[in-house]
Amino acid sequence: MKDIVRQHIIYMALLMFSMVVAESTCAQHQQKISKEDKKLKKEADYYFGFKDYKGALAIYNQLLDGKDSSPELNYRIGKCILETLKDKKAASVFFAKASEGGYKESYFHLAQWFHFQEQFDKAREYYKKYGEIKWKKRIHKEDMEHYLQSCATAQNMIDNPVEVSIENMGESINSRYSE
Repeated sequence: MKDIVRQHIIYMALLMFSMVVAESTCAQHQQKISKEDKKLKKEADYYFGFKDYKGALAIYNQLLDGKDSSPELNYRIGKCILETLKDKKAASVFFAKASEGGYKESYFHLAQWFHFQEQFDKAREYYKKYGEIKWKKRIHKEDMEHYLQSCATAQNMIDNPVEVSIENMGESINSRYSE
């Protein structure tokens, strides 16, 4: 139990540190990457490729500390945070930076974030942007129509709430226990 708490504290510290560093750097002002940073990136990409997001995140944070704030790095940090910490809000900061830098894979995750935040117009905008991407590796391409319809349905349900009343149907159906 103590190990789990310690791990969460370390993750949160890493997350906060990476967010502060990400805020202080700008995606448009990329610097040359040193050989050491290239080596670190290659190692982190290896972990990322095998879906070891925890291992990759620790190394990507070192790269972010080295002032490499490329759109790809921001996307990968966001993906690692999303997969390990399940923190959609923290991950969305990195996906937004990746999107601003033109990293198109981030569109899907931003669309999901806006959908989660009930900002359906922005969600539809990013789902459409993502749906227009023409590469073969794109994930979720078959589901774009479903996601767009889901936004429309959710918006309709919010705009047109239905009043309901809940009644106890009696002891033959309901009991005093929560079912």
